[in-house]
Amino acid sequence: MPASYAVIANTIDDVTNNTADFTSSGFGTPTAAILFCNSTAITENPINHARMSIGFWDSTNQASSGIANLDNRATALCVKASNDSYGLMVCWTTSILTTFTVSNITDGIRLTVAAGNYSVDLYVVVVLLKGINAKLLTFTPNSTQNGTQESASLGFAPKLLLFSSIASTTADLAATNSDNYIAFGAAGKNGVSRNFRWWSDQSAADQANAIKFDEDRCVGDENSWALEITTWGSDTFTATTRDAATGGVVTFCLALGGDDLLYDMGTITTRTTTGTTEIATTNKPDTALVCVTCAAGTTRATNSEANGFMIGAGKGTSQYSFNASSEDGAATMNTNVVYKNNQILNLDSSASGARTDLCDATSEFNNSGMVLTYSAVDTTERKGWYLIFGQPYIVPIVSNHYRMRRI
Repeated sequence: MPASYAVIANTIDDVTNNTADFTSSGFGTPTAAILFCNSTAITENPINHARMSIGFWDSTNQASSGIANLDNRATALCVKASNDSYGLMVCWTTSILTTFTVSNITDGIRLTVAAGNYSVDLYVVVVLLKGINAKLLTFTPNSTQNGTQESASLGFAPKLLLFSSIASTTADLAATNSDNYIAFGAAGKNGVSRNFRWWSDQSAADQANAIKFDEDRCVGDENSWALEITTWGSDTFTATTRDAATGGVVTFCLALGGDDLLYDMGTITTRTTTGTTEIATTNKPDTALVCVTCAAGTTRATNSEANGFMIGAGKGTSQYSFNASSEDGAATMNTNVVYKNNQILNLDSSASGARTDLCDATSEFNNSGMVLTYSAVDTTERKGWYLIFGQPYIVPIVSNHYRMRRI
């Protein structure tokens, strides 16, 4: 049977020991999950404070990282945290406000609030994967420029690697008031890599941000280092540190493999006029992951192009997105987050103390790819990346007979 995917949104009441199930009828036992939240809730959407959390789960292990830029501060207040025992987290001023753990249940996963203090129904979106190989690693790259580091044994040949990092030297970092770094990216055995890397300056008199969108790296910080996957082994991969030294920072890596894992990855360039853009795929599209930034190119930006980013996921009519924005150069911090339950792409910015809607789009799949239909656009093209999990096309041989063929 081919691999299976599901995109599920739910809310979870942020009180310790509460649970919420993310299931799809008949899905079966998932192999892995990718998780997102940004602290928006039923009663608070949009909400001030730019928070975002990214998590991975491989049916046994889980890890997550999170950041927060606090709103309405005369001096910038930034927070970051990570932990390899939680599937998601929500950061606050000097603490991890909420942590979630992941467990298997029939046809999906269950999130449990390990520690909750928010007492609202938070939005969470998960992408479930089944029928493929998955292994979650805490991967520390070589700390020398152009130095290589081989991964631990995976037990299978890797085909796709998903990475997140907050540029911490430890996997378990308590909420820390320091410069914020968050990166999310991927590398494919087909030679394609994409990622974005976002930074905010802690304690700056005026909020200072930077962003970097890459088409040849899979993770890094916004300026001083990034990774390139240079060897794909029989059950390992080797990463080479590019651009500068890492200082031994940790990345979380969800390695995926298996004969049934099919995917396409590439760059999204947003439209400047409303209308549609089709992204062609080599496989029949099934489920999409979309990450778009305010950046207009692949050069490190330290102006309004660094005001934010968004992450979205979609399958069929189910499509959701989380946005985080923080105004560069603001004397008083102007930050916010938004959740959309009907758009795979929702990119916002911040200016003059207000939130600005830059780009909105919905997704639809056809036999040749994914179509993005834009209802809101900006006069500047914005850059991001997509990952589309696919299925093999069914090719007819003779009348009433079919076979599966990977293209």
